[in-house]
Amino acid sequence: MPMTLLAAPRIIEVDCRGFGRGWSPRCRFRRAYSTGDGRMVRTHGQVLGGAFSTPLAPALRWARKVARYPTVNQRIALVVSGVLALTLFGAVVAGPLEDGEVAYRGGDYAAAMSYWRASADQGNARAQYDIGLMYGLGQGAPQDYAQALYWYLKAAKQGNAGAQYELGDMYARGLGVPRDQTQAVAWYGKAADQGHPVAQYNLGVIYERGQGVPQDYARAHMWFNLAASHAPNDAFPFRGLAVKARDEVAAKMTPAQIDEAQRLTGEWTPKWGCPDVC
Repeated sequence: MPMTLLAAPRIIEVDCRGFGRGWSPRCRFRRAYSTGDGRMVRTHGQVLGGAFSTPLAPALRWARKVARYPTVNQRIALVVSGVLALTLFGAVVAGPLEDGEVAYRGGDYAAAMSYWRASADQGNARAQYDIGLMYGLGQGAPQDYAQALYWYLKAAKQGNAGAQYELGDMYARGLGVPRDQTQAVAWYGKAADQGHPVAQYNLGVIYERGQGVPQDYARAHMWFNLAASHAPNDAFPFRGLAVKARDEVAAKMTPAQIDEAQRLTGEWTPKWGCPDVC
């Protein structure tokens, strides 16, 4: 059954820290929304990259958290922590990734694209993923799915889980490419194997429905369970969505299938990067 966007998709906020090795370590936001019958979810948003060359990273991470906390006291505490780290460690040496981040946060998408393009051309997978996101969203350049696909492929072949997920999503939704459920499953699978919870959730939907794969409730249960366990601590709406999906598929399973799902979950181990041919 083809997946189509709902007229009024439900938006949930997802913080992408901890989405598995290969995923950019910090994100300003990720939004997940429903497609089809409301079960498939897609994320989009700008990843904030940057590998800092000094011990100042903790200070910057704390400072960037300020905007995510609603109360004045929480913000003050975070700012004080950041200032303390600045005092202890001194100034940071910025690079293209950091400069691109600053430009993006300031709404200067063209500048961000320029900074990240320099790093992407040098083979930086995170910058390649960021460039792909910007082309996919039409930020800093006209929306161009062909270019998004080009940069996602470059990053995905280096094991970037976010890029692998986005490729799966492009094939699942037919964005700039013909719909291809086999390719969607393959790329979602590579991201899911690295612990990407949204890819794991989507694989759960695919196995529950039998889209491009034999219907398999045990594997659907496993992927929903893993998605819930790998969701970041503060991504409560997403975790709840995964738990609800797991419980719904469990209601359709036999005791033997439940046992199989638990066995599969217990035996699952992450596979970093791109262990197979990408």
